Amino acid sequence: MRNASVVGVSWALVLGLAACGGDPCGGHRCGGDACGATSRCTADPKPSDAEIKECRRSIKPGAKCAFEYQTAIECLRAKQVCDADGKTDGPATGAACADELEAIVHCESADGGR
Repeated sequence: MRNASVVGVSWALVLGLAACGGDPCGGHRCGGDACGATSRCTADPKPSDAEIKECRRSIKPGAKCAFEYQTAIECLRAKQVCDADGKTDGPATGAACADELEAIVHCESADGGR
């Protein structure tokens, strides 16, 4: 069974960061903006400036757990599930990337990070 904190991270990423996700290979690796593009689920709201800023802060080279956040964003973006209303299905999308989300929890709870 997954740690309860993964669910919280999952929602934060799915609704705040993954909905911001651009290309599935990640902004730093392919030249796109992993934080500023629109969601693939057509009814998702556009990310706020604050969400984009937080996303970019999380994946900035040298930030604690940047690799884990980038990897999770890529996974969530690639495996994003839209519900019947055209919005991101957070639980389904988060479940598809449970290992990547767990890596964030582990990294954030550890001293250091990448």
